[in-house]
Amino acid sequence: TDVGPKPLVWSIGHCSYWTWGWYSVLANASDLAAAGATPVGFTTSVEAPGDMTVADFRDYFEGMDAACKEFGLRNAGGNIRVAPRFACHGTAFGSTRNSQRITRNECKPGDALVAIGKCGHFISVYLKAQRLGGVQHLSDAERAALLTPHPQIRAMEVLGQTDLLSSATDNSDGVLGSAWNIAERSHV
Repeated sequence: TDVGPKPLVWSIGHCSYWTWGWYSVLANASDLAAAGATPVGFTTSVEAPGDMTVADFRDYFEGMDAACKEFGLRNAGGNIRVAPRFACHGTAFGSTRNSQRITRNECKPGDALVAIGKCGHFISVYLKAQRLGGVQHLSDAERAALLTPHPQIRAMEVLGQTDLLSSATDNSDGVLGSAWNIAERSHV
């Protein structure tokens, strides 16, 4: 369960509720990936001001639906209510029946740290967009990296079926934050 974070790109003028919907699923699907789980479903609790436009509200749910389909999650519904500002929380659930669930607390002294994915790519593309004046100045691949990032679900499903991993976490707090999360939980 995680908050659906306001996308960083809003700070450079790309105020898309579709992207916010995508990020709401992403934040939760990345936790499934870190556990080595196969995605199953996703639920939400969405709060919106009464004066939010129908188009923005629809865009949010369309972005959420697109991410659910992309990440192999079934949208299992949720709650909607009126509130002073827009906010969302989601819960993704998955299965580890063919593998062992991976946690943050089994790391041992001497274990190697490995990062999966393109570390630093997201923030470097964001900084480029900021410097150039918006996402419209980026290549298609750069825009995709910034607006529709993907969790490492398949890689972690495969690794979860091996004895190679003792612990894992998503990289939403950055590489140093991720290493710290594991070290702290594992008491190493």
